[in-house]
Amino acid sequence: MQHDDKPLRELDDTKASAAEDRFEEMVTKVKAACAAGQGEITMDEESPLYADIAGTETPIGRRRTVEFNLNHTDFQVTRDEKDARIIGIGHRAALQELPTPSVVIKLKKKPEISNQWVQVDIEDMF
Repeated sequence: MQHDDKPLRELDDTKASAAEDRFEEMVTKVKAACAAGQGEITMDEESPLYADIAGTETPIGRRRTVEFNLNHTDFQVTRDEKDARIIGIGHRAALQELPTPSVVIKLKKKPEISNQWVQVDIEDMF
């Protein structure tokens, strides 16, 4: 029997879907807390994600950013979903399509009176 080290396509799709579900679950919890009067959502927007390839801005995915305030602390959660990556450097840089999207979720916080964002473990938030 032959062994193939490539991940199964179904597993990759499930990982990407699970990351999306985690992000949406977090936003749903924030909306519930805001509806209960514990805070407010100050921004919820989606934008293209670009990379610089040989001086040209090239779209490689999309970013969703949600900023909210809970109990006098500002939070920012971002989800970067990349469909491609850059290989090579300088004038030899090229875009390589990813077989499944790469999803990275980051959570930051800062006191209302500060300008300094600090990375937070998502598991510690909820």
